[in-house]
Amino acid sequence: MELERIESECLQLLGESPQPLVPLDRLLHELRRVFPQANLPEDMLLRFLRSHQDVVVLEGLGNLGPVTEQDFADAGYYMGPRAVLRSRVPGPRELGAHLLEQMNGLETLLARAMDAARQEKDVQRTAALEDAMIRLGELRARLQRHLGGET
Repeated sequence: MELERIESECLQLLGESPQPLVPLDRLLHELRRVFPQANLPEDMLLRFLRSHQDVVVLEGLGNLGPVTEQDFADAGYYMGPRAVLRSRVPGPRELGAHLLEQMNGLETLLARAMDAARQEKDVQRTAALEDAMIRLGELRARLQRHLGGET
């Protein structure tokens, strides 16, 4: 594998991305496009990024109780890790806005899942989703307080 070239391309992609926080799946897609002959598994890229001195990996919200990361993906929301160059790490406000954006996506997905659970008369799943919505609301309120109420 051409590790040095892949590393160089990865850092270039992170540096040139319009958004500093680059979803891992998008980064992996671009690297596989540029290096189609390379066997580049996601877990290998993630290990590389986590150990690289110039890169910070922000973990995604992932699996949250009754809703899985695949549920998010099916609904068009990427909730997995994102990478950012240390030199491009956003300030607290920008990171807060990013988290709120992910929470909004989660809220939409939870609402859809709750509607489906109610239609199926699945009492346990409905209760779990209601609890998740409450926890999400509490988390959003804490983040907004931390950000000074501006979002």
